[in-house]
Amino acid sequence: MKTSLFSICIGLLVCILAIACKKESDVTPNIVGKWQQQAYQYRIVYEVNGSQYDKTGTRKLSSANTIEFKSDGTTSGLSRAYTYTLVGDQLTLRYGASTETAKVTITGDQLTAIGNNIIAGLSEADKLKEAKGWAVEVNGTSGGDGEYINISKATKASEVYPISVYKRVN
Repeated sequence: MKTSLFSICIGLLVCILAIACKKESDVTPNIVGKWQQQAYQYRIVYEVNGSQYDKTGTRKLSSANTIEFKSDGTTSGLSRAYTYTLVGDQLTLRYGASTETAKVTITGDQLTAIGNNIIAGLSEADKLKEAKGWAVEVNGTSGGDGEYINISKATKASEVYPISVYKRVN
């Protein structure tokens, strides 16, 4: 009896450890297929006289781009054919010597790709100029404020992240 109880406990422990120790590939989202871009966003972190704002503005697209991630690690539908790798939630696109990375999340039939901080390494003046420019890009002809409260009055900018939102299509 003691031996079989011990065996059951060891068996349960092995099962629990197997479930708890998932391989990295088990958390990789299923990106293979066609995706149509629905919107683009910019998350902008900036300051107005010492008060920090962290805002994400969205611009919906009237005509959307479609990208296909193929199971062989290549893409189609973009202006160039890229190769890609997806490890966990990190997507890397390559074309020749050019490399772009993004954090990818997939929820249902929606894919969200968040790029790197595009103003990192710029001077403080250029960071502010770029942040205001990207805010205008999201708000279109309505100017830099709109969804980005008081960005026209911003005194400092530290982060700008491009975000693309896609929907899976057949």
